[in-house]
Amino acid sequence: MQSDTTQAILKRIEKRLKRIEDLLICNFSGCYMEDEIQPEVQKYYNRVKKIDAALISKKFNVGYARAARIFDHLKLPNIDHS
Repeated sequence: MQSDTTQAILKRIEKRLKRIEDLLICNFSGCYMEDEIQPEVQKYYNRVKKIDAALISKKFNVGYARAARIFDHLKLPNIDHS
């Protein structure tokens, strides 16, 4: 019988492995998985109406490359991301 702590750890590991698996599949098919902080960044943008990759990087303490990916997939008015 596993303790609650062990079960919680295993559940987190399974969740991360699933995310890694999804990312590997997406890398080969060209799809994009929404970043875990993307909804928070979207809410921030909706409130302040000004955003770029550098601001995302600084405000949300993430690397610039990750911030740029998030920025590229935000729902911003008058911007065509295709």
